[in-house]
Amino acid sequence: MKTRTLTALGALALAVAAGTPARAGIKYWDSQAYKPYDVDCYVPGAVWNYDGIRNVGATADHSTTTTTWKNLGSTGANNDVWVRYQKSGGGWSNGSAPSSLDPVDGKNLGSWTANGFTFTGDSEWRAAGSGSVARIDTGTNYTIQALVTATASGQTYNTAYLMSVQKDHFAFAVDKSAGKLYWKTQSGNTSDHPFISGDDLGYMTAILNGTDKTATFFSGTEIPTTGDGFHQYSTVSGKGDNGYCLCGYTGNDGQFVGTIHFYRYYQKVLTEEELAWNRVVDEARFFGRKAPLPVTNVEVATAVAGATGAEPAGCYAVDGRHTFVAPATVNVGGIDYVCTGYTLETRSGDGWSEPVFHKAALYQPCACVVTEGECVRLTWQWAKAAGLKNLGYTVHDYVWDGLETFYDGICNQGTNVAHSYTATNWVNLGSIGYT
Repeated sequence: MKTRTLTALGALALAVAAGTPARAGIKYWDSQAYKPYDVDCYVPGAVWNYDGIRNVGATADHSTTTTTWKNLGSTGANNDVWVRYQKSGGGWSNGSAPSSLDPVDGKNLGSWTANGFTFTGDSEWRAAGSGSVARIDTGTNYTIQALVTATASGQTYNTAYLMSVQKDHFAFAVDKSAGKLYWKTQSGNTSDHPFISGDDLGYMTAILNGTDKTATFFSGTEIPTTGDGFHQYSTVSGKGDNGYCLCGYTGNDGQFVGTIHFYRYYQKVLTEEELAWNRVVDEARFFGRKAPLPVTNVEVATAVAGATGAEPAGCYAVDGRHTFVAPATVNVGGIDYVCTGYTLETRSGDGWSEPVFHKAALYQPCACVVTEGECVRLTWQWAKAAGLKNLGYTVHDYVWDGLETFYDGICNQGTNVAHSYTATNWVNLGSIGYT
C-alpha cells in the first residue's frame, strides 16, 4: 500500500488544508491522543460531506430539529440538502425546507438521532442551492463513502435508493428480495454493477476509476480487484444533472428506510491509506471504538508536553522514507530542554513492543529515519538542560562523523582506555589519529 508522493507544493497545500505543518514525502493526520477526532480530521478534499453529528456546521453543535442538512464539503451551501415529503394529493413538496420535522398530511418526515437521520420511507433529502436544485458533474474519478444503519429486508419498496441522480445514475440501490446493495454508475441491469451482499447494511465505499475503467464497491478498506465488489467496464462516463436525492430519487417510490450517519463524496480516487484513515476517524466518532491505523504509519509523540520535533505530534504515512527530526534544544514555559534521543516501539497486532531508547549526540539535532511499510511509535525524549550532568554521557556520544582532531581531557589515552595522570603524550581520538 503506497501513498502518493507529495511535491513541496503538494505538501504545502496539504498543510493548509489540514491546518498543520507538513513536509514532502509524508501525509499528516491529527492523532486522537492529541486532539479528539472531529469532522475536520478526515482526508481533506471532500466536495460533499453530510455529517450526522455536525449536521448544521463544522463547529456548530448537533441539531435535532433542523430541516436542512449542511454540506461541509468544498461546494458549501450550494449543495445543502433539505427534507421534502410526498404530498397527500400526489407529488412532492419542493422549493424550500419545511419549518419543522413535524408530520405533514400524515407523512412522517423522519427524525435526528445523535449521529444521523432516520428515514421512515415518507421523505427524502433533496439538493438545493441558491433557490434552485444544485448541479452535479461527477467526472470519471471519484470516491463515495457512507454509513447507514438499516436492513435490506426492512425496506418498504423492493428497490430503495440510498442515493441517486435520476434513479439509475450515481445511485446506491437496495434490492430487498435479493438482499444486496448495488452501486450504479450508469443505466443498465443490476448485473452490470458491483454490489455488497447481506441483509445488514452498514459501512460502504464506492470508487469509479476512470483511468482503469473500473468500479469498486466494498465495506472494508481494501479496494477489491475481483469478485462481487469489482466491475470492469469498456468505457466509463461521468454524470451531470440538475439535482440529486439522499435516501430517495426523483420519482414517487423507492424511498429508503433506515438511518444515514454520513455521506462523503470526493472528486478523486482515494488511496487505501486514505480510506483506512477515514475509517479510523469514523470508528471513533460513530462507534466509539478504535480501528487499526494505516499500515504505513508513524505515530510521533513527545515525553515533554510542548517539546516537539520538526513534525508535530500525530500520525503520518511515509512514502519511501522520511527523516523525522528533533532540534537540539527547545524552550518550554521558560525552561530549556535538550533532546536526549528517542524511544521507538513497533506495532505488533493490537499492541506495541517494549520501547527501545536511542541516545542522541549532546547538543545536536536528533534524527530518526522511517521507511515505507514500517509501523512505529516515535517518542522524543528530553531533559532539562540544568540536569545534563546526570544523563551518563560518555565520549562515544559526541558527533564523530568528520571529527579529525579530538583531544579529550578525560579519555586522554583512548576512547576505551583508563585516564592517565602521568602520560606525557595526549592521544588524538579523531580520525587522523595520534602522530
